Amino acid sequence: MLNPLFFCLVAAFCFGVWPVISRYSGLNQTWVMITAGSPAILYPLYLVIKNVDKPEPKALLIGLIAGAINAIGFLAYTKLIGWQGQDISRLIPITLTMTPIVIAVFGIMVFREPMTIHRIFGLILGISAIYLLSR
Repeated sequence: MLNPLFFCLVAAFCFGVWPVISRYSGLNQTWVMITAGSPAILYPLYLVIKNVDKPEPKALLIGLIAGAINAIGFLAYTKLIGWQGQDISRLIPITLTMTPIVIAVFGIMVFREPMTIHRIFGLILGISAIYLLSR
């Protein structure tokens, strides 16, 4: 069985590489959104084609809200990538460092996850990284 950290590494690698590839491709922001948004169309199609259980309406609504929030974040992220004159090597790492900080804080606040010394140290390191990258 594979370690979940392997999937974390793969996801982090892919999420960190795609902005560089997108900018290198020369596509404008609209085409980046179209190509990256394709999975949003494919998933509902999968539910129709496959014989799978449909989600409950409440779960579907929450999923749609989460998707809308993600889309707003994605719009901001693609804006950063296409923002000429700004250092992609500074902005994207700051963005990607903020993501686990937000998740950790919300995990503690919303899901009552324990505030361990490791989490505190990780949050301090993440905030320090953002500070150093923003200089």
